[in-house]
Amino acid sequence: FYYLVTASIFDSKFRGDDKVWRDTRYNKSFSVNLLIGKEFYTKKDNIWGLNARANFLGGGRYDGIDEVASVQAKRIIYDSNKIFENQYPSNFFLDLSITYRINKAKYSSTFALQVKNALGTPAIIDNEYNYKKKAVEQQKMVIMIPVLSYKIDF
Repeated sequence: FYYLVTASIFDSKFRGDDKVWRDTRYNKSFSVNLLIGKEFYTKKDNIWGLNARANFLGGGRYDGIDEVASVQAKRIIYDSNKIFENQYPSNFFLDLSITYRINKAKYSSTFALQVKNALGTPAIIDNEYNYKKKAVEQQKMVIMIPVLSYKIDF
């Protein structure tokens, strides 16, 4: 059985030509990670493994939007005085995996099935103008990736 807990608090800023310090796009402010797993041995010394990794991250930054000008222009108009001032909501992601390792005298083989974003958490990727609602909305995307792999160690 194993586990690992990490947490980071950080601040990422840049200074433009106007000598003003501003947040960068990647200033998510924090990251908390939990990795937990268990291995089970079979009679032939082969190993089954179950793993889970949870990530809780601050949201990415984006430029301020001039809502009134955007509705009038029917497209997003960014406010150049509000560079990366806004922040998307925080995200929670869960990755799961199961492995089977076959141990031989001169090599070992590992079969693995991983599911990235197993809960199907939507991530906000950008802002877009909605013509029907005449408003700026957040564009979300769900990316769940199953990965089947085989590895040989010798």
